Amino acid sequence: MTIVDTGEATRTEATGPAYDSARAAFTELLEAFSLASVLVTGVEDPDTRAHGANEVLHLAEFERVVLAATLLLARLGQG
Repeated sequence: MTIVDTGEATRTEATGPAYDSARAAFTELLEAFSLASVLVTGVEDPDTRAHGANEVLHLAEFERVVLAATLLLARLGQG
């Protein structure tokens, strides 16, 4: 095994109008749907190096995940 990258963490200051808007939107969402179930998913393949300085996303894999999420939402929408 050869370690290519250790995926060192980065830190970003979460300040400014975009972050303020996001916080407000998520607060509103949580207040409106306080009893909702939430499913959080992510896309990651072996070469992703998630959250590292050289993070990548394999587009073909992402396309399949978007399709799967779409099918899931369609099924959930059918009741």
